[in-house]
Amino acid sequence: SEDLKEAQLMSRLGNWSVNLADNTFAWSTTTYSIYGVEETEEPFEIGHELVHPDDREGYMANREKILKQGDCDCVIRIYRRDGMLRYLNFKARYNAPEIPEAEAGKIVGTVQDITEQKLAELDIKEKETLIRSIVDNVPNMIYMRDGQGTFHMLNKATARIYEREPDEVIGKIIRDLGGATPEVDFVLERVRV
Repeated sequence: SEDLKEAQLMSRLGNWSVNLADNTFAWSTTTYSIYGVEETEEPFEIGHELVHPDDREGYMANREKILKQGDCDCVIRIYRRDGMLRYLNFKARYNAPEIPEAEAGKIVGTVQDITEQKLAELDIKEKETLIRSIVDNVPNMIYMRDGQGTFHMLNKATARIYEREPDEVIGKIIRDLGGATPEVDFVLERVRV
């Protein structure tokens, strides 16, 4: 229906299927739109052609996974012909035939363009890495603990007083760590940052 097509376009969610008996593919209008190709093109060739080179092996492995495990949920990248890099979330289910000897079954699935979300996640990760680098290179102690005194974040200077790496201190409280002087422990126990 036209309402379904419009809803798929708005959500950037397309659907597709593969009839394993004759290896024919069917894509919705939105799936073609996500890939940036005309509806007259052959889906199988397009799908494989546009997969990011670094994702091709995983793409093929996921196809096998669908047949063995019955379903799949994965993210792959494609380069559209206009040069745009897109992140796509694929979900698929294998509908096994009722009589395996007589029929081959069918794979049905969805593809959603999650590029905006993925780019936002990558941007946040990049900023977190930058902040972590700045915090770790400050010579003064920087840390964050909750009301029970459990460390949730700390820099290398704070971890150094316990002769540990920061990830060895996360999730611990001061009395579990040992290694610092009684004076430092006294200050840290009383100061909540």
